[in-house]
Amino acid sequence: MPTDNNDEQKRLSDGDVLRFLSENPSFFEDYDSILPRLRIPHRSGSATSLIERQVSVLRERCEGLEANLRDFIVVARENENLHGRMHALMQDIVSARSLKQVLKLTQDNLANNFHADGVHILLAGQAPKPAAKRLKTAAGKNGGKAAARTPTTRRKASGAAAALPPGTRILPAEHELFTLFDDLFDAGRTRCGMPSANQLQAVAGDDQANVASAALIPLDYRRRLGVIMLTSRDVERFASGKGVMFLDQFGGLLSRRLHGMRIVAASDTTTSASPAKSAAAAGEATRETARKKVSNGAAAPQGGGREAGS
Repeated sequence: MPTDNNDEQKRLSDGDVLRFLSENPSFFEDYDSILPRLRIPHRSGSATSLIERQVSVLRERCEGLEANLRDFIVVARENENLHGRMHALMQDIVSARSLKQVLKLTQDNLANNFHADGVHILLAGQAPKPAAKRLKTAAGKNGGKAAARTPTTRRKASGAAAALPPGTRILPAEHELFTLFDDLFDAGRTRCGMPSANQLQAVAGDDQANVASAALIPLDYRRRLGVIMLTSRDVERFASGKGVMFLDQFGGLLSRRLHGMRIVAASDTTTSASPAKSAAAAGEATRETARKKVSNGAAAPQGGGREAGS
């Protein structure tokens, strides 16, 4: 083919190289960076040339150092880009107005920035008040009359836990599951590697089957606030010994943000509250208050009828 003929014609022969170097005797002075890569045997007959051996060792070291330097530059660029993305995430979290927004931003960004297959969050919240107790308290404040619950108030009651993104849970701060992470909280820093089976079950739940490595981030500011678990199907992704500086910094900022937010555990302490169960409990409390007042000769409260779904 014409292209192959052209390529053959363009190839330099030994004579071409020799002629070029003869015509340019200062070539290696101008381009001395090529010298470490040249192999020039030192003729010494049957004896081993010490000079040639020294040059060979120095050349190998030089090539190794250059490879390390290239790796450092690549890592530095990746870390610089990651730092910029994490800075933007922290700004968004500070500006977020709701717990749901904070958790959604956390999950999406950690999954993308750290190439995690899953981001699970377990938070320590306040224990919920029983529905009947909340209604009795409200009735006492209203002069003995139980306030009617509108759809808006019902939504607020089932509220924060029901609106959580998938992969998040809120348990009472005194829940026994948090004792599984005592060592993590005591250390106060992110831990990479493979968590225990109990830790996986507590945070990842049914998703633990595909976990080959994970990173655990403690959320702790003045009190234990929870745990974030980044999981991967890749054994090396969050292998023990990985750098955790960015995760530690993010965990510290998120802890301070969560500390100032109202976090209430679900009524069943394991999953989001069921609106039907909440409505049924509230309706029963209202009817009980009404029966007591009728038996005492007082008028039944207005608007205390049966709630939808009860």
